[in-house]
Amino acid sequence: MNFAVDIDDTLLDFVGTYIVFHNETFKTNLKKEDFKTYSFNHARGGTMKQAVSSVRQFYNTDFFKEMKPFPGAIEIIQELKENNDLFIVTSRPYNMKNGTFDQLSKYFLNMFSEVFFSSNHYTRAKNSGKTKAEICNDLEASLLIDDSLVYSKECVKNGVGAILLDAPWNQNGSVEGITRAKDWKEIGGLLL
Repeated sequence: MNFAVDIDDTLLDFVGTYIVFHNETFKTNLKKEDFKTYSFNHARGGTMKQAVSSVRQFYNTDFFKEMKPFPGAIEIIQELKENNDLFIVTSRPYNMKNGTFDQLSKYFLNMFSEVFFSSNHYTRAKNSGKTKAEICNDLEASLLIDDSLVYSKECVKNGVGAILLDAPWNQNGSVEGITRAKDWKEIGGLLL
């Protein structure tokens, strides 16, 4: 089978690492529970433009470069790779390509067949010009593993299954065809 996998807050702890960066840099007291949506301005205050600017600043730090995988992600991906083709489908900005490949090489070397940069629902960045659902359909992916309810809904609407990794920002709603998982151990139980 072909599986598509997101990076940020699916494989790697983006929000948790961003919080450490933001708290140290801006002397705030953000917590993961503050992120009820993936629109960072709601958690950190200010405008969306300011939130996007702080994320861009984060991209250029050692915090970002040293972001860690979630417990069990490496082991489950290794096991999935044995009998499936795995693809990264991320909405990261395309200009983060080199940093993305560095992170994947560090933790997930040779585990993914290819990396695709989809358009970004939140920032409206076009990247490839295709949505995650369109890329998943092109890949004939059976499902997408992601933390975004928006992208998961798009996939299900377009005939692609979805496993949604639980996070504070994806608790408002569910959709038939989306399977929730609390962690990578649970994802492994569903797919292995």
